[in-house]
Amino acid sequence: MNIYVDESGDLGSSKKSGNFFIIAIVSVTDPRQIEVWMRRIKSRKLNKKERKANEIKAVSASEEFKKYFYEHLINLGFKVNFVITKKSKIPTRLKKEQGLIYLHMIKKGVANLIKKDNRPILITIDRRHFQKLTKEAFNTSLKEYLMIHCGSSNIIKIHHVDSATNNILQVIDFVVYAAGRKYNASDLKWYNYLK
Repeated sequence: MNIYVDESGDLGSSKKSGNFFIIAIVSVTDPRQIEVWMRRIKSRKLNKKERKANEIKAVSASEEFKKYFYEHLINLGFKVNFVITKKSKIPTRLKKEQGLIYLHMIKKGVANLIKKDNRPILITIDRRHFQKLTKEAFNTSLKEYLMIHCGSSNIIKIHHVDSATNNILQVIDFVVYAAGRKYNASDLKWYNYLK
């Protein structure tokens, strides 16, 4: 089982950051299919200057690219679980523990996607700094949670990857961007393609 994780927004309190922090946990049926698809549309739909960039982000992509992307996304095999947190509901004492909030949300989302079988689980997370939490502590806590709360005896591997080097995480960025627009801007334009 291949699971990819990315987020929209941040846990800050500035007006620009929106009211909600959203994490997309995406189970991908065939990672190779999505990798090839993303490479192909980037080469066909981006201009030369955009193609030279290692990464395309939904927030800066052209409307034309987004339209093509979301119209064709439905043909890919994946299942999405969004974990949405209203930032005003986070207790003040926890706001400085952003790594723990992020970890808690991922635990909740991944647990909802895991099936009880013997397939190995590979979780790929867009690399970020987990405030006051080491990567090793993060991984151990997530693995233990999944083993205890999901009855998972699967082999669980967690990779923290720079999304600039991973086309699948770039696809997930567009998925979570659509949810971010829905919850933080009341804009359903791209989210409706995910239904």
